[in-house]
Amino acid sequence: MLRGQGSAEEAELRRQVEGLLARAEEAETREAAVDAVAQALLMGLVFEMKATRMSMRAKRIAKPERAAAVLRACGLDRLLVEGWVRGRVTTTAADRQLAQMRDALATRRCAPEDLKYGILAFDGFAQRMAAADSDGTFAYTLKENRARDLLLTFARALHR
Repeated sequence: MLRGQGSAEEAELRRQVEGLLARAEEAETREAAVDAVAQALLMGLVFEMKATRMSMRAKRIAKPERAAAVLRACGLDRLLVEGWVRGRVTTTAADRQLAQMRDALATRRCAPEDLKYGILAFDGFAQRMAAADSDGTFAYTLKENRARDLLLTFARALHR
């Protein structure tokens, strides 16, 4: 994930990511391990997007750092890690995440707008991961992707 000439910024990121991955290996619970891996994955994605000057399309989350923060706030970082591990985002995993999001809405833990932008950030990050995956181990297609359709339909419904 980390390409480049070995700048000081990249070396610092590499050190932080290695620390997070070591923390994930030593974690006593699966939850703690997934959280550490999600944080490392997002740090790498944000670094790459900044290095290539990519930005998210949604107006409210133009900067990669902001997109990562929205993604984490909605809990979608865990779905991203699960999809990355499995090689694709499954419909079952997306449906389980949507149930958690509906619960967050019902209990007012998250605002509808935050969930909407979190889904859009997730979609953007997943597309970039799939595009950057040269060996084809992670697939996130734009067509005939039921998990993506479920998430985006939910985001559209939140807009109303």
